[in-house]
Amino acid sequence: MQTKMYTGILNRIRNRFTPPLKPNITAFYETVSRHMNRALAARPQGAGRLLPHIFKGPTAVLCIALLSACGGGGGGGGPATAVNRSPVFNLATSFSVAEGTTNITTISVSDPDNDPVTLSFFGPDSTQLSLTDDQLSFKIPPTFAAPTDADRNGTYEISISAADGLGGAKTVATQITVYNRLDGRIVDGPVAGSQVFLDANANRRRDANEPTFTSDASGYFSVTDVGSVCPATGLCDALVVALGGSDTATGQELPGLALFGESLGDEDFIISPVSTLLTLSSTPAAVLTALGLNINPAAITRTDPWETATADNLAGQKLLRINQQLGLFMTTTLALNQNVTAAENTIAIANAFDTVIATEAVIDLTVSVTLNTLLATALGASDTNIDIVANTMADFNTVISSGTIDPRGAQAAAILTTIQADFLEGVTQLAQGSLSASQFDGRFSAITLVTAIGADVGLPDLDGDGRPDLVDEDDDGDGVPDATDAFPRNSTETIDTDGDGTGDNTDTDDDGDGALDVNDAFPLDATESLDTDNDGQGNNTDEDDDGDDVPDATDAFPLDSTETIDTDGDGTGNNTDTDDDGDGALDVNDAFPLDATESLDTDNDGQGNNTDQDDDGDDVPDAKD
Repeated sequence: MQTKMYTGILNRIRNRFTPPLKPNITAFYETVSRHMNRALAARPQGAGRLLPHIFKGPTAVLCIALLSACGGGGGGGGPATAVNRSPVFNLATSFSVAEGTTNITTISVSDPDNDPVTLSFFGPDSTQLSLTDDQLSFKIPPTFAAPTDADRNGTYEISISAADGLGGAKTVATQITVYNRLDGRIVDGPVAGSQVFLDANANRRRDANEPTFTSDASGYFSVTDVGSVCPATGLCDALVVALGGSDTATGQELPGLALFGESLGDEDFIISPVSTLLTLSSTPAAVLTALGLNINPAAITRTDPWETATADNLAGQKLLRINQQLGLFMTTTLALNQNVTAAENTIAIANAFDTVIATEAVIDLTVSVTLNTLLATALGASDTNIDIVANTMADFNTVISSGTIDPRGAQAAAILTTIQADFLEGVTQLAQGSLSASQFDGRFSAITLVTAIGADVGLPDLDGDGRPDLVDEDDDGDGVPDATDAFPRNSTETIDTDGDGTGDNTDTDDDGDGALDVNDAFPLDATESLDTDNDGQGNNTDEDDDGDDVPDATDAFPLDSTETIDTDGDGTGNNTDTDDDGDGALDVNDAFPLDATESLDTDNDGQGNNTDQDDDGDDVPDAKD
């Protein structure tokens, strides 16, 4: 019944109103009917009684407003015509978007008639973009160096249309230009809040026209305003300087840190203490070789030492540790000489490295003599303060380089914190004359500062003496310094003579010569095992092994002091042999016991019968006798 009522009302509307108004009036009543359907579904009986009144009211209102259509009113003007208005939206005709980002803009659209609006877009580069919930975006983050727009010029062209479905529409053509963004990261640990600027004229200081940016909480930064510095192409290979900031691993401010790097055009790049030396050095490859880094200079700028220092990447860990050591060297040098800027200090350090590397092939930052030379060269002076600081810094660098701690872990962070907060304060006081060298050594040595935090951060202490192993000179407490202890973490062993991995206290053949120690006259000398005459000299070097005063070279029995000769070579020495010459005649009956060709001398003339022509000595030749 209600449906018939609606149909009749709508038919009357179509018949009574002039053609231009019929669509609008019909839409009005269709809207009312939809609401009534909902009311009828909820409360059918009550709503049904209201229908005539509901429809009479709106009809009356419309009739009063539109007298000409309802048959009333007078005067000219003719029938009124309702006009559908197009949607309204403000969209710029051009946008600039940094490479690597997807969001372009959010489109705000409205319709003055409150009609629903549909957005669409088209154009030569529409396939590269998406429009979702009024958000215009790139489907894939664009790159400056490899544009994907239709004409490959880095400017993406589209048109966006807003339509209300009733014939009202508005279309705006727009261009999105992608510009180059120089992305980088500052790493000692990651350095946040560092002031980063493009040094366009390479004068190592920030000028008014050089854009400055700040690294974020993870040390990352983006240089986007490159127009005044980089070439018109937008690709930029410029000197980049980072000043100060805070180490995110330790939370400590590093006002004395000035780092240099070189951007890589469209590539991400790293600024670190190592990159600083390479950027400022006249021989960057020699710097890497001296530091023991098996990597080329270009790769250093691309390698993030913080991200690569994972547990399974020993090379990455080494790179991070060297960066941490160099960062300590840079801030320490400035603490000793506060009359220069951080950038001037860093440049002096780079020059010092070049000078030292020219004469020394290896730069070991854990060696105090090397650090002393570098400090004296960078500062242009040498004194007792430099000596004590070099010694202490070497100890700290030894701790930093230890493979027993994760260079990115909590223990390393605690150690670096006490270095940055306490050690550097001590160096400053020493340089200002507030502390003597002995006072500095007592309060700010590596042993003192690391021991103070050891228990709190769980640093290992093998022998439980209260001094962490990292700074303990005798980890196992066996009284033998680790430097000379073959088993520094085993208090029951200190020596491994043959280097077989078994300590001498356990090894049954200490020198590994194949002779058990219990049978070895020289158990710790692999070249000797016998000393026949017990003269303290092994047989291998003794020229008279048996000590019978007959050199071994002429002694038929060199290991038998009771024998030296074996005339008949039967293996029995003459002192024991009853027939020395082996002629069958016992020595006691042999006139010539050492001459196997003779045994009788009848006439005792000293000539054996075998050769004597007158055996009996009667002056008658044997041939005639």
